[in-house]
Amino acid sequence: MAFLRLTGVLLLMTFYATALATETRKLTGYCNRALNIDEGDSDNPGGKDYAIIGKHDNWSSEPKSLTIEGKGTRNIVKERHHFISRGWDFEDGSLDANVELEDGTTSQVVIDISTVS
Repeated sequence: MAFLRLTGVLLLMTFYATALATETRKLTGYCNRALNIDEGDSDNPGGKDYAIIGKHDNWSSEPKSLTIEGKGTRNIVKERHHFISRGWDFEDGSLDANVELEDGTTSQVVIDISTVS
C-alpha cells in the first residue's frame, strides 16, 4: 500500500514538473520611442527596443539568447535586476519567441510589447 502511495506521489510530481517546464512564459517588451541624442550603439545595432527576460532568480539556468520568429536572435545580458535582450525593432503587440538557456534547454515565451516615449 505504501508503495502505491509513493508511486502516485512520484507520478503527480512528474506531471507538475513537466507542466511547469512546458508552460509558456509571458515576458514584457518595449518599443523605446524616447528621443535619444546618441543614436549609435555598437552593442545593439538592430534598434532601441528591448525585452525584459525576467529577474535573475526566475530561471533555473541563466538565459543566454532570445530568438523571435521572423526577427532573428539577440544575446541576453544580465543587468542589475533583470536579464534583458536589447537591440530589437518592435511594434506594439505580441510575439512568439524562444529563450535558450546556459544548460542547453529552450523555453517558449510570448513577449507582450508596448510603446514608451
